[in-house]
Amino acid sequence: MIAIIDYDAGNLTSVARALTHLGYENEITAVPETILAADQVIFPGVGAAKATMETLRQRGLDEVLTDVYRRGTPMLGICIGIQILFQHSDEEDTECLGFLPGHVKKFPTSNAREMASFSTHSTENRDIDNVDIGDMERDGLPPGTVIERLANNKNANNKNANNKVPQIGWNEVYQVQSHPIFEGIPNPAHFYFVNSYYPVPATEEAVIGKTTYGLEFCSALAHENLIATQFHLEKSGRVGLKMLRNFVSRCSLETTKR
Repeated sequence: MIAIIDYDAGNLTSVARALTHLGYENEITAVPETILAADQVIFPGVGAAKATMETLRQRGLDEVLTDVYRRGTPMLGICIGIQILFQHSDEEDTECLGFLPGHVKKFPTSNAREMASFSTHSTENRDIDNVDIGDMERDGLPPGTVIERLANNKNANNKNANNKVPQIGWNEVYQVQSHPIFEGIPNPAHFYFVNSYYPVPATEEAVIGKTTYGLEFCSALAHENLIATQFHLEKSGRVGLKMLRNFVSRCSLETTKR
């Protein structure tokens, strides 16, 4: 069984639907015993670092996740799930889980290019959350939805571009190390992002994928039993579903061998 960490964030059900579509038993839960008994653990969601860490600590889930990591249970972090693995986030000066050395920074932007208010319940996210899983697996970019309109982000790979923050839309991920999570995935491949902040690992050792959005940043990492992506696998069509399948089947096997 796959445990999806419940910390009152948005987008948890999207991950659950994707896993169910792939045929994997899963449960959205905050019960420590259920999480610790799971075969794999996924920490997804769109959210702010401070609010996320406060909720985890209030529920004792920070200690549960530490136990998951120490036990070697395969764990996948998605979006905010990659950021909280590090020691510190610049978002409201937040101390995170500290599983990996490094910190989280905000994309540089001018005031004119920054969206004044961004909600995880924005129109963009409502559209993408309502996309049918079957359509995503067949077509990758369902016609008429916001993800199709945002697919061609012309400025994303321009290091001199003054990109909007948050980044909302499709962008390229380049594989810089081979890893079972990327099995069957083109290099590069397009994935869906919703983020204002990005991880800055202390070393390049764990970095397996990179993306450019005004600057180059780590968009995927792997370390021991941890795998994490800044992009949303559950919103990224066929390649995202393939990576979810790889995590459950291939990456769990590799972790067991260690």
